Amino acid sequence: MRPTFAAFQTASRAISTSQILLDTVGNNIANVNTVGYTRQRVDLNSVANGGYIQRYKPQDVTAGGGVTAKGVSRVRDSFLDTRYRMQNSTDNQYAAILSGLNDLENVVDQTTWTGLLNEIGLFKNALSDTMLANPASGDMAMVVRNSAQKISSLLNTYSSLIDNVRNQQIYDLQTVSIDTDFNSIVRNIASLDRQINEQLAHGNTPNELYDERDLLFDRLSGLANVRITIEPKPLSDTLSVERVRISIVDDSTGKSIDLVDDEAYNTLTATLNPDGTLRVDVNSAFGNIGLKDVTQYLTGGAIGGSLNVINGKGTEFGAYAYGDNTFRGTLYYKGMLDTFAANFARVFNDLNEYDPGNITGNNERRDLFGTIDGASIVTAANIRVSQNWYDDPMYLTVTQPGDQSPGENIGRMVVAIDSGVNFYKNGNSALPPMYANMTFEEFFTGVNATLGLDVSLYTNYSTTSLQVMNTLFTARESVSGVSLEEEGTYLMAYEKSYNAAVRYFTVLDECITRIIDQMGLAGR
Repeated sequence: MRPTFAAFQTASRAISTSQILLDTVGNNIANVNTVGYTRQRVDLNSVANGGYIQRYKPQDVTAGGGVTAKGVSRVRDSFLDTRYRMQNSTDNQYAAILSGLNDLENVVDQTTWTGLLNEIGLFKNALSDTMLANPASGDMAMVVRNSAQKISSLLNTYSSLIDNVRNQQIYDLQTVSIDTDFNSIVRNIASLDRQINEQLAHGNTPNELYDERDLLFDRLSGLANVRITIEPKPLSDTLSVERVRISIVDDSTGKSIDLVDDEAYNTLTATLNPDGTLRVDVNSAFGNIGLKDVTQYLTGGAIGGSLNVINGKGTEFGAYAYGDNTFRGTLYYKGMLDTFAANFARVFNDLNEYDPGNITGNNERRDLFGTIDGASIVTAANIRVSQNWYDDPMYLTVTQPGDQSPGENIGRMVVAIDSGVNFYKNGNSALPPMYANMTFEEFFTGVNATLGLDVSLYTNYSTTSLQVMNTLFTARESVSGVSLEEEGTYLMAYEKSYNAAVRYFTVLDECITRIIDQMGLAGR
């Protein structure tokens, strides 16, 4: 006959376990709106009623010892977590690129009546409709000069606004994305790793700390192309803690840069290179021997997207073989504006040169455009109407030696606007042309069209990426999120199990009462 009170132990375990189940469901319901909370479930084990010494007793039929709660674990899917974080990196990369391109599009938007294309048209009209008809008119010459001043000022403004976009991107990347977000996140992850391992070493299950760390994992994946691995780290034969390793991984090169290893961590620093590009260095507290500049390996997340916008030179002004970023970013569009300004100035300076064939022996350079800072290379930032033309509107070379009619050279300038010209880097005609036989309008329209296509392309990328993100988020929430309907079902089920355990206790009490009060009367 089994021990009298063994069944009471089974009933007692059933009641206490049911209470833990109810408490866990209540905790889930209480945290239904807690950001980052992972629903929890009780791990149940059946208590065996057996062991080594039972081989030496009669083999009676015995039931188990009931149930016990082994622990409370979180319901997570590691595969969904990994997929979500990889997609989060891609989504934030596209979002950062699209934000920068939209800012650039606002700078050179030609849908308004005050854009560069409109001013070029007004400049042409000033030459053809006024100056060509009255080549000796000082008033008409002033109209032409003022129109040229507007083109120069507009190019200055475009260049300044692109610099503003780029400087804002640099500030956001340095101060917000890297210093405030990235570096603080890796510090906090390393700190949480220490706290979690301390709890595990004392036999506790730090579910809330796990949730907090997973939130940081998600945020970090949105900043860079990181890979996260968690491995067991044995402390003894029966006890182990975790080893968390986080690395920046560039899929195109396979390069891996250490960020976090247990309590050790590395931070990033962003600084400007002499050529104006932004460099990101890793400050190694461990690993990464001999490696400092990691710019080329930061290809994902908001940091990777921002680096494309900041450092992107395009294939026209950069080469991948030399380590340049060939994305069409701020440096590309600034370079295209500089190319336009340099060649616009070159063409009209050459046309205004007096007696270029030296027919009269009085060859004279008469530049219509110069630079604000005195530099030899004209850019969109420094182009201006030359001081000589500013002082004297009639500095225009109206007629060249050998011309058949007055104002014929003005006609050449009008033709230059409508006809194709070669566009050289820095306006240097000794170099091979970047673009051949293209009008000024076609060139700048092409710049706008390219930017519009880039915006459209990354809008589609971002939209598609966000849809995938939402799908993965929904899938992950279906596993890890709290559903009030589901928890309500569990609540009713655990209430019934609790009531059943209490009823079982009552039945056992009645049985013991009968044994003590009635069976003891036999034979009296």
